[in-house]
Amino acid sequence: MPIPGVSVNLPGPNVSGAAGIASAAETMDFKKDEVLCLAPDQDPLNGTYYLGRVITPASKETKNQAEVIFVEDGTKNWSSKIVLSRKVGKSDLAIGTLVFYPAGWQNHDKMSQEDYRFAPWQLGRVTNNDELFKNMVEVAGESFNYALIRIPLEKVE
Repeated sequence: MPIPGVSVNLPGPNVSGAAGIASAAETMDFKKDEVLCLAPDQDPLNGTYYLGRVITPASKETKNQAEVIFVEDGTKNWSSKIVLSRKVGKSDLAIGTLVFYPAGWQNHDKMSQEDYRFAPWQLGRVTNNDELFKNMVEVAGESFNYALIRIPLEKVE
């Protein structure tokens, strides 16, 4: 897992050919037990989330932190915020709605399943939905294919 404050290369499109690329219309999703986990020592609204699995649930004894295994590299760490999410439907994308988007994937129609699961995720508000007929939505001022966007299933703010 990238360490906060250290330069990280964000993923870009897979340019090695069509193999392994899923169109946004195909099913790209997290596995059943995977959740978005806030990187250590970051703010829930402005921080970066990574896909992980909870191995020790948050409790009073753990100071409301959950121990997680990050999917990308198998490292263990503690997270102060675990968020269940689901893929959005077009009807979810009202102006002002808080959603997760994969950092570095604006203006892309396609993403491999692996890139989708390993992407760093950020929270942002829907800022424009005028191009949903083209399957594009603006989040935090950047255009994304709506099929790449996720919505939190609990209050994050």
